Amino acid sequence: MFRYNAYINWLLIILLLLILIASVFGNNNFFYELFSFAVIPLIVLVALIYRIGIFRANKEIKERMQNGSVEVSGSKLSISNPLKFIIKK
Repeated sequence: MFRYNAYINWLLIILLLLILIASVFGNNNFFYELFSFAVIPLIVLVALIYRIGIFRANKEIKERMQNGSVEVSGSKLSISNPLKFIIKK
């Protein structure tokens, strides 16, 4: 069973909103430097680690979906009811 991690989605959404806020109020050099040197690389790092971590699981899920041996339930953005892929062997 593979459980989709909704926390990573919400973390990326919050970080992207912070970048949006910084771009709106970007007249201050401190905020520009903070977001350009700290937050943007953090978003890239989190996204890369997340994608690398689920690459193998996604590959297996795609192969099993073609065979019709995958059961899907839940929601992608829900923390209380995460997206679940159950592979029947």
